[in-house]
Amino acid sequence: PRRAVPNYLLLAANMNGREEKTTRICWVDSLTLALVGCHSVPNDCGEDAKTTNLTSLQPVESFMPDKCVSAAYVVSNAKIQVVQLVISSEEEDCGHHRFNNYANSMLLFTVNPYNAMQGVRGGDVRRIQLCSPPVDSNNDSKETKCRFRFLIQTKNDENNSCGEFSSENQSNDGMVHYLLAKHQFEEAYGLINQAAGEKGKNNIISSPNTKSFVAFCQFRHILSKGGVSSEENVRAAKECLRRLASGSVTGGDSEVDSMIDAAKFMLSWPKNIVPVSRGANSIPTATIVSIQEIILALNAMSMTMKGVANALNAYNSQRLQEMKAKIDDRHTAMKGLRFLTGLDRDKISINDPYLGISSTSDLINVLVSQEAFKSVERFQKSDLGKNFAPDVYALTALNIPTNADPRAYVPWLCDIVIPSLSTGNPLLESIRIWCCKAADNFDEENIVCGLDSSISLLKA
Repeated sequence: PRRAVPNYLLLAANMNGREEKTTRICWVDSLTLALVGCHSVPNDCGEDAKTTNLTSLQPVESFMPDKCVSAAYVVSNAKIQVVQLVISSEEEDCGHHRFNNYANSMLLFTVNPYNAMQGVRGGDVRRIQLCSPPVDSNNDSKETKCRFRFLIQTKNDENNSCGEFSSENQSNDGMVHYLLAKHQFEEAYGLINQAAGEKGKNNIISSPNTKSFVAFCQFRHILSKGGVSSEENVRAAKECLRRLASGSVTGGDSEVDSMIDAAKFMLSWPKNIVPVSRGANSIPTATIVSIQEIILALNAMSMTMKGVANALNAYNSQRLQEMKAKIDDRHTAMKGLRFLTGLDRDKISINDPYLGISSTSDLINVLVSQEAFKSVERFQKSDLGKNFAPDVYALTALNIPTNADPRAYVPWLCDIVIPSLSTGNPLLESIRIWCCKAADNFDEENIVCGLDSSISLLKA
């Protein structure tokens, strides 16, 4: 039976995989020890850092204790951040509209302790430590939610300061996140509009909740449902792009961040769609998206960013143009993929490696890894393919699987790639070394026709 008041353990785990170097804040069911949910803390310590420098972590009372859990944490002894995790029920987990993994946890707001404590400068701080506030059994008002104390320790320990944070007008942030998690976007817009007239300027608390952020979440949700082929989805996606554009032009850096985040999502869409279960005993199903849908969506994003970039200051215009260049590169790659009709793929599964293509170089690499050398040759001779330097294809040739049959790629390698390189190009020597290693591999593995393949490769 379901417990009336569940209890959760709060912990932090370092993720040191090849593709992820972050710290995750995790909530664990105290009775079953099952993972309830987690929040990824961005790595702000540089690309070379192995993990995020999370220095303090403290559970805090949520604004909606029956639906959510919250925690406060400190990264790199800088600002204090408060996050919320929506706890989905069994019915929501089993239903079609279960909570989206992207919206399950969210940063609610950031507290700047230096602005709250006079006489303390960030450069003098050695450590910020969080702890629980004193229990006040007689105060159950909303203002007491999300309370915590913090200790600021300076390098010389002479100006140590202790403070207490008690939220006053931040309950709306918790409700906005809950509405986003349930995909009630219009209600979230309304709540933000209502709160905008009530909040004054605050140099201690900052929140990412803006109308542009809601538009980004809604845009991501629309694409995560599978595509933009239906008239309803097209209309909703265009409205989200309009709101993102309007927010970027009339707002500040955070609004531009939302548009950039939407573009980043599209760089790996639809591969980043999570399969959805349709029932308690059903197998999660992948969404089918056509190449044409990807092309149309990328083109719409590119046109929107082009119009917005011209109306921004130099800093934000450059940021947007750099992201637009990546969108355009993937747009070109997808048009190239559509051109290669020999792949015979009008619609492709999200597990297909071609959906991981984020640039034209990725397209060529994937084709080579799939040993689709005829397709590479056709693309190279096309109008799209002629826009790329011969070195791009030569570098791709170095990624040919060593167990591939040379008779499949030797014609492309010898008749097109090598002749396109100028005499003295260092890639010629790299290709020669690769051919020798591949020939040795055929000899050592004793594969069928290995000797013939090795001789064919060395002759080439």
